[in-house]
Amino acid sequence: MARDATTVLKTLDPSTHNHLMNFFRTKKQIAEAANELICDDIDEDEVHYSSFTRALEFEEIADFVVDKLDELDLLVGREPRRYLPDAPPDDIDDLRAWIKQFAPAPWWVQTLDLESAEIKASSFNQWLAGRPMGKAKVDATVERLHDWWARLMQAVEQVEYVRWVACP
Repeated sequence: MARDATTVLKTLDPSTHNHLMNFFRTKKQIAEAANELICDDIDEDEVHYSSFTRALEFEEIADFVVDKLDELDLLVGREPRRYLPDAPPDDIDDLRAWIKQFAPAPWWVQTLDLESAEIKASSFNQWLAGRPMGKAKVDATVERLHDWWARLMQAVEQVEYVRWVACP
């Protein structure tokens, strides 16, 4: 449905902001996912990234932008797999690219608890940039990544199961 000429301003709810930022990690990823929803609608034009950024910074913005972010938040809760990338690749160079696409390096250092595996954040950052890291450290990083991915997929399956049971 085409947008109405009358624009009503709204502010994004902080809980929606938090859910989306925790799931997608970057405003760019949120804007891309929200624009996919918009493009799925007939007669809708893509919304500029800056509009989503303003909404995510709690500025008043056209209601349809906030409504799309609300819709995205609901869909992420119902269909998280739809918004996740494919499983991590086996090739190390491809894995580096996958890691960078998925989340920023500091997030990975914390999430994979690399410090407890005696992998410094600076070493991990350099490895992501294509520099070598010891085989044992690479293996520990990959193992932690695959363990994390398995836990994530279990959580997604639980969400899907609950959704299936609740809404057969």
